[in-house]
Amino acid sequence: MAITTQRLLTTRTARLVSVGRLLRSTRLIIIACHGYGMEVTRFAESFAGMPEEVVVLCPEGLSRFYWGGFEGKPVASWMTSLERDAEIEDFCAWLQRVYDLAEAGAPTAKIAVFGFSQGAATVMRWLHDRRPAVDAVVLWSGTPPEDIAYAPAEYFGALRRLAYWGDADELVAWARAARRFEEVALNFDHRQFAGGHELTASALRDLVGELLDAA
Repeated sequence: MAITTQRLLTTRTARLVSVGRLLRSTRLIIIACHGYGMEVTRFAESFAGMPEEVVVLCPEGLSRFYWGGFEGKPVASWMTSLERDAEIEDFCAWLQRVYDLAEAGAPTAKIAVFGFSQGAATVMRWLHDRRPAVDAVVLWSGTPPEDIAYAPAEYFGALRRLAYWGDADELVAWARAARRFEEVALNFDHRQFAGGHELTASALRDLVGELLDAA
């Protein structure tokens, strides 16, 4: 008997963790995507203590698994190499849903997109696919994917582009990451902070202050 594979669309429930409340007075919204194997609520806690006029929306990746075996902590991922095109389409639709929620809740706020580690490639794929009207993109300890044709350049060229790197990053060597940025020919403003493959409170505060000043 023949074995066949079908691909069917379905709906599912996804989690969105918010830091702060969307209000008409909100000046800055950050849509922040976590990295591989992270728990979204722990990731959101990194943004605690933001000014009241800032709201951080942290969507969870659509694929969950146990970290370190069946008794490990449930964590999430954005995609794997299996059925990658379908997974990219699914998370682009999910992030667009989050964007629509943000825009409706605070229509005058500036919107910045933030990706940590695996989340960096995730947000770049979403921006490339859907072209949402955002003001800035921040890649933190991550690089843009090389398999995207970043053309026409007008869309990304109009965004404020920032990249943050820990001076002791144990997962992503800066020399290799720098080559990736050169390959995709997108000029990012690179910032280095003291630390590894992590989110540091002081560097995050500086970033949010800079984004608020531009809001």
